Amino acid sequence: VIAKSIERIHRANLINFGIVPLVFEDPDDYGTVVQGDMVSLKGLRTAVEGDGRLKIHTAGGDINVRADLSGREKKLLLAGGLLASIATSASIEQ
Repeated sequence: VIAKSIERIHRANLINFGIVPLVFEDPDDYGTVVQGDMVSLKGLRTAVEGDGRLKIHTAGGDINVRADLSGREKKLLLAGGLLASIATSASIEQ
């Protein structure tokens, strides 16, 4: 998900479902993405593991986005979400 801003509870729900909550570094860039644009990004896993910053590529050019994540949130996202994280932990303990 890429948005200008994301409410705290919605952000937590996205992370629990394994969806990366990205926000535009410059909120004005929101207007440069138009309906029908093909948006691509590369290096999402690396960004989640690191500082959360990456570029999305659109027909109008590159746009900087970021995901401000705690260590726990990074682990949840890298596991595929809360349920996947619990399932992995349960299988390791058995």
